[in-house]
Amino acid sequence: MRALRFEGEANVKVVDVPKPSIKNPTDALVRVTLSSVCGSDLHIYHGRIPGCEGTVLGHEFVGTVEDAGSEVRRFRPGDRVVSSFFSSCGHCFYCRRGWFNQCASKATFGYGVHFGALSGGQAEFVVVPLADHTLEPIPSDLSDEQAIFVGDILATGFFAAERAEIEAGDTVAVIGAGPVGLMSIMSAQLFGPARIFVVDMVDSRLELAQGMGAIPINAAQTEPVEAIQNATGGFGTDRSIEAVGLLPAIETAIPAPHGIWVAGDGVGRRAQDHAGAASNAASDRQP
Repeated sequence: MRALRFEGEANVKVVDVPKPSIKNPTDALVRVTLSSVCGSDLHIYHGRIPGCEGTVLGHEFVGTVEDAGSEVRRFRPGDRVVSSFFSSCGHCFYCRRGWFNQCASKATFGYGVHFGALSGGQAEFVVVPLADHTLEPIPSDLSDEQAIFVGDILATGFFAAERAEIEAGDTVAVIGAGPVGLMSIMSAQLFGPARIFVVDMVDSRLELAQGMGAIPINAAQTEPVEAIQNATGGFGTDRSIEAVGLLPAIETAIPAPHGIWVAGDGVGRRAQDHAGAASNAASDRQP
């Protein structure tokens, strides 16, 4: 089969590799019908994630079940599915508490030996372990292009908004207006905030965010924390979501709220278990 493989820093190739097959009774083999490139794939491309040489990349994908192990109960060949970007068992200590990104059996697709050594979804076929909990069925009225958002960027944005514990009437800052930042804005609106500020340095991204109802602040033109404080009578925001994963964005996110209530999101870049996960968002508040 054809697959996109990481050969070394700034070097990826489409190559022929053996078609995978299921090895465990909880595995499913998925024929990939659509995959996408995540911003966190760039961490691998730029050589920032060790142990990725020879890895088939990709953790955002949808497809059709080709084969299923004997213990897979939710899926059978022919089912359309979307995958989480990491595997989880659904029954360990952490999974029972809803912290699937901390699963004792967690592995991230296409992120190298230090993150479970799973081949990724930028390939014609991919083996999905723990399929009953790692995959979700795609409703018949959703296209692949719609469903693929669920596996990473939309789920990550929603997770960050949820962990920020936004309440009705709050003022929120979203630092970063890339894909995950935009999903964070959309998700934050579900909790009824009065205002959402969004900080970025790219005008086209800020225009998209403004079209979603956020108040744009271009950090290349003004100091963002000062701009937010000026717009809020000096109080700052109630909640802050850091959606970039770089130190300057974190330094902006922390002083933006009048207390400290920051949710961070991103794959391979968060301050927790990161490496390919968009599920570990840190939330902490101080008076």
